[in-house]
Amino acid sequence: MIKRNNVYNKYKEIDVYGDIQKIPQGWQVIPNIAIFDERTSKDNLNEELISVTIGKGIIKQSELQNKKDISNEDKSNYKLVKQGDIAYNKMRMWQGAVGFSKYRGIVSPAYVVLKPKVKINPEYYHYLFRTNYYSNYAKRFSYGLCDDQLNLRYSDFKRMYSIMPPLETQDIIVRYLNKKSNQVNLFIEKQLSIIDILKEQKKGIVSRVITRGINENCNMKDSNIKWFGNIPEHWELRKLKFCVSLISEQTNKKEPDDIFISLERIESWTGLYNLKIGEDDFESSVKKFKPNDVLFGRLRPYLAKAVSPTEKGVCVGELLVLRPNKSILSNYLKYVLLSEQIITIIDSSTFGAKMPRASWDFIGQIEIPVPTLKEQEDIISYIEDRSEKTNYAINKIEKEIKLIKDCLESIVFNAVTGQIKVE
Repeated sequence: MIKRNNVYNKYKEIDVYGDIQKIPQGWQVIPNIAIFDERTSKDNLNEELISVTIGKGIIKQSELQNKKDISNEDKSNYKLVKQGDIAYNKMRMWQGAVGFSKYRGIVSPAYVVLKPKVKINPEYYHYLFRTNYYSNYAKRFSYGLCDDQLNLRYSDFKRMYSIMPPLETQDIIVRYLNKKSNQVNLFIEKQLSIIDILKEQKKGIVSRVITRGINENCNMKDSNIKWFGNIPEHWELRKLKFCVSLISEQTNKKEPDDIFISLERIESWTGLYNLKIGEDDFESSVKKFKPNDVLFGRLRPYLAKAVSPTEKGVCVGELLVLRPNKSILSNYLKYVLLSEQIITIIDSSTFGAKMPRASWDFIGQIEIPVPTLKEQEDIISYIEDRSEKTNYAINKIEKEIKLIKDCLESIVFNAVTGQIKVE
C-alpha cells in the first residue's frame, strides 16, 4: 500500500538525473558502470533461446505467439543470460525493450546483457529501466542517423546514471509493484477477453445476415451448399465471377490524388483500413482501383482483409480488385467476402506453405447469396448499425485499458524514483 503521508521523511536535492530534482535521504544516484558489468559469454549452444520484448520484458522464445523464429541456425555468437541478469535490445532500449531475466538462456548478439556488480534487486531496475522517463533518458545516449538505427552500446549505457535505493527499500518497492502489476494485468486480461467476445459477435452477425437476411419470418430454401445451409427462398446464388469484373490495370506510379492500400493497412475482419500505417513507397508495379471497387487479400486469406474504398487509388498486387456489376452493391460484397463461410472456403483452397495464396480461378467459382438490391441496402445498414454499437463498446474498453496502464506507469515512476513511499 501507499503510506498515508505518501512521502519519505527526508529528501536531498540532486542535479545529475534530468527532471528528477530530489530523492529520499539515503538513496544514491550513481553511474551504471558502478552497478553493472557487461556479460559477454558465448558458445552456450545448449541453452534455451529467450527474447527481450517491449510489452513483457524477458520471456522464453517458445512463449511468443504467432511469431516466426528468425534466429540464426549458428548460435555460437549468442550471449549467455543468467537468472537475475538484465538484458536490453541495443536498438530498442529507448522503446522499453529491456527487462530482468527469470531464466537462464541465450539471446541474440543484438542484445546487451548486464550482470550486477553489487548486491541489488534486479527487479527494481527492471521497473526503473522500463519507465517512459528512463526510455527517453536512454534515447539521449543512443546513436544513429534516425530512430530506427539508434543504438545504445554498453560503452554508452555505463556512462548513464541510475537511482540506487537501499537494498531493503528495493525489495519493498518490488513487492508493491509486483502486486500492483498483477492486479492491472488481471484487469486488462479480463477486458481483452470481453473485446474478443465483442469482435466474435460482430463476425457472427455478418456471417448470419449474409446467408439468412434480416427478415426472420421469410420462407427459406436449401441452398444445396453445406457452407450456407438454408437461405431465403427468393434469393439467388451466383458465381462470384458473374457478379464482378476482375480488374488488373497496373501502373508504376501513384497520382497525387491517389490513395495507396497495402495489406498491412487493412484491418482483419472489419472492412476498415488505415492510411497512416506504413509507407507509400513501392518498388514494383501496383494495381489501379476506382471508388467503390472491392479489394480482397488473396495472400493468407484467413486474415480476412477486404475493403471498399470511396476514393480512387492504387494497391499492392496481392489484393484482388473486384468491380461489382449492377446486381450487387460494393459494401454488400465486402461483407460477403468477410463472412466466416466465404473465408473458410477460400482459405481451404490456398497453395504455398510459407505464403499461402488463393487463386482467382477458385475464388471466382464460389457461389454467393445475392438478395435484391433493397435487401442488400438493408443488410449493409443492419451490419453497420450493430458494428457502430460494438465499436463504441470496444473503444470504451480500450480507453479504460489505456487509463489504467497510464496510472500504473505513474505509480511505477513515482515509486522507483522515491517520489512516493510504498510498503
